[in-house]
Amino acid sequence: NTRHTPSHLSSKNRILNMPSGSFLSYLIGAATAVGGSIGYYKASSVPSLVSGLGFGLGFAVAGLLIDNGQRSKGFWTAFGLSIVLGLVMGNKFINSGKIMPSGILTVLSAYSVYFYYDRLTYV
Repeated sequence: NTRHTPSHLSSKNRILNMPSGSFLSYLIGAATAVGGSIGYYKASSVPSLVSGLGFGLGFAVAGLLIDNGQRSKGFWTAFGLSIVLGLVMGNKFINSGKIMPSGILTVLSAYSVYFYYDRLTYV
């Protein structure tokens, strides 16, 4: 028997042995929920609160799907949410030029789109 190290695994096996992807969903979910809550607290912005909690819940559901064996559904959910969040926050960043929160969430969303697209090619 030949010992297999990660460098000897096929590309598909390397992807499947990587972290599940739920951590990124939970991270973005928490960031959007906290950000929306801060937006509401600082500026009484109901749209910030609703969208932050909505995206937060959506990403949490995606993470739970991934953790509970429904990886394809979780990846698709996180992928779709990442695209929408990136478009919304990217537009806000272009219009405001503010790094926090729109610039940070635009970059995080772009990475998330790449990350989940990569995972979807192997599911």
